[in-house]
This record gives sequence, C-alpha cells and structure tokens, in this order.
Amino acid sequence: MDKFFILIILLLIILNNNNFVKTKLSREQCHKWRELNHLIGENHKFQNNEDHLMLNSMFKKYCSPHPLDSNLEPIEGTDCQVLRKIFTDVLKRDKLLNREHHHKNKNLKFRNDIIDYLDSICSDKTIQIELESEKQF
Repeated sequence: MDKFFILIILLLIILNNNNFVKTKLSREQCHKWRELNHLIGENHKFQNNEDHLMLNSMFKKYCSPHPLDSNLEPIEGTDCQVLRKIFTDVLKRDKLLNREHHHKNKNLKFRNDIIDYLDSICSDKTIQIELESEKQF
C-alpha cells in the first residue's frame, strides 16, 4: 500500500512538471487551501513528510499564478483522492471523524471546513457524496 501511494505521489509530481496540466483553482479556493494547510501545520501533525510535500506540490500545481481569463475547473480524479486521503488521515489521527471526540467547537469547525473545502474543489461526485455522508452523524 505504501509503495502504491509513493508511486501515485511520484506520478503526480511528474504530471505537475508538465505544462499541459491546465486545471487551476480560484484565488478564494487557493486562499482557503493555504489557511487549512497552515492550520494543519500549526495544530496537527502530518503522518509523514510525504503528505506535506504532496500538499505543497498540489498547491503549486493548482494555485500557481494564472491569468484572469484562464479556464477555472475543479480538481479531478486521482488528485481529489490523494487530497481526501491526506486530510482524512489528519482527521482520523486527531480523532475528529468520530462524533464522541467533538468536545470542542473549534475541532468540529476544523473538520467541517476540510470536508466543505474538498466538496468545493473536487469534481468527483462519488467523493463528494462520500464526504457528505461522513459530515452527517
């Protein structure tokens, strides 16, 4: 499983270096990504450095400077799955996916912010539905 995840990371890094990838997020979505990444770095630990490197690589891919008239599209496919896995791992590690651990409103807000954000940037409806079902207790 770890080798497969590393292979996906390497593939995404290679794709990130190619100029044919045109998918970009809006400035608001990139700003929110930066906020969530900062919150995770401040209050939560990444399982490994690869998760942190992958988030930074994907941030550069989707939030690099782009002209105002560029075609903005949601993130698709494997990138959504990788993002979801990284954020879900953070939530699981901090026990924020389970109802009984929502002692603090801050943690519940953080959890819901991540789920809402992934809903807003990912085009994969299967992932959105799965996240929506997790969101409701």
